[in-house]
Amino acid sequence: MNLCAVRPISPPTDRLLALCRQRGDTVTLSRGDEPLPPADVTVCAAVTGNVRSVGHGVLILDARPGVTDAVGQGAMFADVCLVSTEADRQRLVDDFGCEPARVFVPADDRHALEILDGAA
Repeated sequence: MNLCAVRPISPPTDRLLALCRQRGDTVTLSRGDEPLPPADVTVCAAVTGNVRSVGHGVLILDARPGVTDAVGQGAMFADVCLVSTEADRQRLVDDFGCEPARVFVPADDRHALEILDGAA
């Protein structure tokens, strides 16, 4: 799989990307303020800048460090959102209008990888 990770990279995203690299996936690092390369999956910690207009592949918002207002406002642009708690999941649904079926609370990093694979 070909992944694009948008900086800044959070520790949970970094662990997820390490699992992807271990199994042989290609991971390209990019910034949200530059054109993003084509990828099967784009992973970001916040949906800002050019990330909002990703026109290829799946966009995954990894909000496991926490759901802030800025993260929540961009969440509607993501195909899948990963959060660390049920409270964060409910906040994305209630406060920011995300579809419940697109917001996941992975049990661990391997589960997050399974969710990524399912989305792709």
